[in-house]
Amino acid sequence: MSANLDLMKRYASLVQDDSIRERFMGRIENEWTLAKQHLARLFPEPIQARRSRYAKTLQLANNPSTHSISNRSSC
Repeated sequence: MSANLDLMKRYASLVQDDSIRERFMGRIENEWTLAKQHLARLFPEPIQARRSRYAKTLQLANNPSTHSISNRSSC
């Protein structure tokens, strides 16, 4: 799944009102979990087996330090 819960939590940390942040992040996390569960039922094979290129794209997006371009020093 291309949605990144850790990134969502970092954005949510910008909300200063704790009650609003917790209320909306709770909803978002619940929906994220449900979506992940439904996708797992629809597609029992891991994404690496079904769509290897897309899985690699997700890996690079979630871990930019593993990408060769981001490991180069700036000019």
